[in-house]
Amino acid sequence: MTDRSHAATRRSWIDRIDRFQQSSQTVAQFCAAEGFSPASFYRWRRMLQADTPSSSPSLPRFIPVSLPPNRQAELSPPTETVTMMSVELPGGVRIRFEATGPTSVRS
Repeated sequence: MTDRSHAATRRSWIDRIDRFQQSSQTVAQFCAAEGFSPASFYRWRRMLQADTPSSSPSLPRFIPVSLPPNRQAELSPPTETVTMMSVELPGGVRIRFEATGPTSVRS
């Protein structure tokens, strides 16, 4: 496919997806009326979304967490000292820290 024909096809799909968003039809209804498959619609929508930078600001990777007040009476002391803690987050992010006792974990 030449650059010009690819650009025309891309423009055509951008227009189709815009028309779909303005319609009140389901994807299946819209595709049947336009004469192409839902699989093609989803493929092009995914490709176009990947090529378009997000207009919303990126979300923070970490957010503040509020913990409830310390309730010592309900907590029992740990049976052994924790020397290393690790928290694994989605996307392969890992947080490791040393903990010498319950007060260091609480801080």
